Amino acid sequence: MKKYFIHLNGTNVGPYSFEDLRSMRIQKTTPVWYDGLGNWQNAGDVSELQALFSSNATTFTTSQNYSKPGSRSTYNFTDDNLSGNIGGQKSGKNAAGIVAMIIVFVVAGIGFAVYTIQKNKREQMDQVISGFDDYQREQATTAQNDVQHTIDSITVALATEEAAIDYGTSSYSGRFNNYDGGILNVTGSDDKLAINLKYNSDNGCGGEISGEGTVLGENKLQVKTSSGCKLTIKYSKGFVTVEESTACIGDHGTKCSFDGIYSREK
Repeated sequence: MKKYFIHLNGTNVGPYSFEDLRSMRIQKTTPVWYDGLGNWQNAGDVSELQALFSSNATTFTTSQNYSKPGSRSTYNFTDDNLSGNIGGQKSGKNAAGIVAMIIVFVVAGIGFAVYTIQKNKREQMDQVISGFDDYQREQATTAQNDVQHTIDSITVALATEEAAIDYGTSSYSGRFNNYDGGILNVTGSDDKLAINLKYNSDNGCGGEISGEGTVLGENKLQVKTSSGCKLTIKYSKGFVTVEESTACIGDHGTKCSFDGIYSREK
C-alpha cells in the first residue's frame, strides 16, 4: 500500500495511507510526497489524491411547506363547535412546536458530535507532529554522536598505528605507496630489515607478504617469504621499484601483481 508524507507547519510528517489523508482533511495546497513522485507537489495536483477534494458530502435541503389555515368564513363560530375548532388548532400548533424543538436538539447534537470528532482529530495530529519532532531531534543527536564516535575511533587507530611503527635506523627504511592499493613498509637496521607489503586494488586484487630483507648491493634489497615468494626492491630518489621474481601467485592471485613503482611517504 502506497504511503504518503505531507509538509505540515514547517515539518515533514508521515507516512500516511490514503484513508489517513482523507480523515485529516488536508488542503489542495498541502505539499505531498511519496516514493516515486520525485519532487514535492501540492496535493491538489496529484491525480490519485484529487478524490480527497471532490464534494462527497450529502447536501441536506430542508423544505417544509406550511399549509395556511382556511379563511374565517370556513369556520363555524357557533357555541357548538367553537371550542372544538380552537382546541384542534392549538393541538396542531403544539405538535409542530414539539417537532421543531426535536429537530433543533438533533441538529445541535450532530453539530456537537462533529465538533468533538474534529477536535479529537486535531489533538491527535498535534500529538503526532510533536512526537515526530522529538523523534527527528533524537535521531539527529544519535547520528551526530555516531559520527563523532567514528571520527574519534579513526583518530585513535591512526595515532596508535603511527606510534606502533618504528622504522628504525636504516637508510632503506620507510613507508612507500604506489597509489593503486599497494603499501610497502621497510623497518629495522641495515643488517636486519623487516619488509611487509600489502596490496588491495580497486579491481578486487589483493594480497600480503612479510619477510626479512637482504641488502644485495647499493640501493637494492631482496626479500624471500616462507611461501617462496621473492621480491627485488630497487631504490631511487623518492621512490622504489618492486619486481617479482618467483612464486608470488599464491600470495596475490593470478590477476594481481606486487610489481610497480612505490613513492616514499616516510
